[in-house]
This record gives sequence, C-alpha cells and structure tokens, in this order.
Amino acid sequence: MLNFDEAIKIFENSFNEFNKIERIPLSIADGRILASDVIASEDYPKEMTSSMDGYAINLKSKNKIFKIAGISPAGSKKLELKKDDECIQVFTGSIIPKGANAVVPIEFVQEESGFIKIINLVEPFFAIRKVAESYKKGEILLKKGTKLNFGEIGLLAGLGRANIDVFIKPIVGILSSGSELRDVGESLDEGEIYSINNYAINAFLKKLGCEVRIFKIIKDDFSSLKDAIRDGLKISDILITTGGVSVGKFDLIKEILKDYEIIINKVALKPGRHIKIAKSGDKFIFALPGFPNSSITLTNLFIKRLINHYLLQNEQKLSGILKKDFYKKSEFMEFIPARLEFIDGKIFIDLDFLKSGSSAIINNFLGEVALVKMDKDYKANDIVEIFKF
Repeated sequence: MLNFDEAIKIFENSFNEFNKIERIPLSIADGRILASDVIASEDYPKEMTSSMDGYAINLKSKNKIFKIAGISPAGSKKLELKKDDECIQVFTGSIIPKGANAVVPIEFVQEESGFIKIINLVEPFFAIRKVAESYKKGEILLKKGTKLNFGEIGLLAGLGRANIDVFIKPIVGILSSGSELRDVGESLDEGEIYSINNYAINAFLKKLGCEVRIFKIIKDDFSSLKDAIRDGLKISDILITTGGVSVGKFDLIKEILKDYEIIINKVALKPGRHIKIAKSGDKFIFALPGFPNSSITLTNLFIKRLINHYLLQNEQKLSGILKKDFYKKSEFMEFIPARLEFIDGKIFIDLDFLKSGSSAIINNFLGEVALVKMDKDYKANDIVEIFKF
C-alpha cells in the first residue's frame, strides 16, 4: 500500500493542464480566476492630475496673490497658465494646467473678486498625482491565476475592461451510492440514513471555484452504478463517487473502475485508506469511502489539490503548535480535524472538541476547522503540518 507522500507524487504526476477559458462580463467576474495576464496598455494617470480641490499655480512666481484665469473641472481638456501671477481653479481629478507645479487647497486661500490670496504656502507638486503613479505602460497588473476580488474588479473597471477571460469552472459530478441512502426530504425506513457526502462535498467544492452537479443516489446494483459512472463522466471534468470502495459484498465500485486507468489504489492513511483514483482520458474519477469523515478528508487532501492545479491556485503551507499531547491510534498516517487559535502571531491547534468513534462522525467538521497531519505521537508544543479547508 502506498504511503501518503508516495501517493501524492504519483497523483500529481498524472495531472493534465486545464485550459478551458470563457469570456464573461466584468459585472459577474467576482470570485473567478483570470486566464491570462492583465497588462497596462498605457500609463495611469496619463497626465498629472489634482488630488484635491484648489488652485493650480506656478510656485516660481513667489506671489501670494493670483488672478483666477480659468476653471478646469475634472474631465475637461488641459488648460495652460500663461502668466505667473495667474491661477486656474481645479478639482479632484482635473488635469494639471500646463505651467503649473502645485495645487493650493481651497482651505489655504482667501478668494475675493476673481483673485485668491494664499494664506498657507505649499511645497512644489503638492496635491498633484504624478504621471504613472498607479501603473506604467507594459506593467503586469494582474497575473494569470489571480482570483478576482473587489480590488481586482475595480482595477479592471479602471482599465475599461467590459469583459474578461477567466477559467471555466471545473465541472464536478458527485455520485453517492448505497441502498441504505435516502435524499434529504425523503422519509426513512428502518436501517436507512440520509446522504451526507454529496451535500457536504458540494459545499466544499463550490468554495474552491467549481460547478457541482449532484447526481441521483444509486443503489448497490452493478449495472446501475456502471451506467451512472459512464453517464456522469460525459458531463463532468471530475467525477466523485462515495461508498462501495471497501471489501464488502456490496462494495462494487472497485470492480467497475477496472475499466479505467487506475492511478491510485489505496493509501496508508486514516481515515480513507480505501481511496481509489482513476482516469478516463483527461477526466479524473475519485472513488471515496462512504463515511463522511473519510470522504471530506480525502476531498481536502486529493481533490482540492487537483482543482488548485487546474485553476493555478497556490496554497500556503501552514504549521501550528499542539496545545496537548497526541497519541496515534493507527499504524497509518492520521489526518485529524482541528480548530486553529491565533495568539500573538502564532497558530495553536486545539483537539479537545473532537468526538471519538468511527469515521461517520460529521460533528468534528463543525465550525472553522482544518486537518492536521499526524505521522507519529506528539507532545504539547510540538509543531505539526496543517491542511486548511
């Protein structure tokens, strides 16, 4: 059985590039991922502009009294100071008139009968935005793979970009199987349970930038499962199945996957060692165990890694300080839900909230949690690796 590090290396070596791109209106681009660099086509601002309301003057004149020779509202064409004892009234965003080298704020002058008297002197280029203060022509403003937030949206609007090229959201299909499963809203008979994985994984993957399709729950029937996997692959970039990967009589997925290219068949980790990863062309199939703890953990460790590769997202490596001793219960590497506490710039890891038991416990993922990697026994204050959701 592969250890975790070996499995990750083999898995990453199987990655293909995801070059599916679409052009969308800027108004709906929040949260999307840029598919190409954004490069400034010109300096901004192209001209020196005023950063305040006031009067543009030439300080060389040494005068304190100036005649108001004109008004230059923001958006108007560039004017010119023709005499040293003249000024031009400007506003925030106005182009600085030719011949001017400072703006005196309105609070620093007295205006009377078409003249101003300067009360407080200013330094050269006071309240003037210089050419290319924001960016220069040819500068890379946003790199391919940037996730668009309000700041990036504002920058693109300032560039006049009505539409923008982004990566298409990877389409992920989720297929839960098990004769005991019922969908939410349905009534339960004895021995039946509601399907958790499809909804939990759906919510997780949407946060990563995916379009998710939840397929109908399939009973433990070989032909039905085989057809559902085949049909799911037709409309998905990634197909996730949950349930049916262990060694029981009704664990049928492992047999069906023999028709595909197997990349990973079991990994020495807990929970989720029965994970299987296969490919159909450029499409991935992830066969996850049915227990929610297992399927959610594996989605974080493997599927998230693939999606981040597709969308050029780099995840920062984190580590934290254990608040208490930890003793492994398994021969395999363990991944444990944990809560993170940030104290004096350090990350502390709290495990006290955990419920012990089987991998079916979903309660351990309530609130803001992460996974911590436990490959041995640890003492309080030891440093361990963190995998955020």
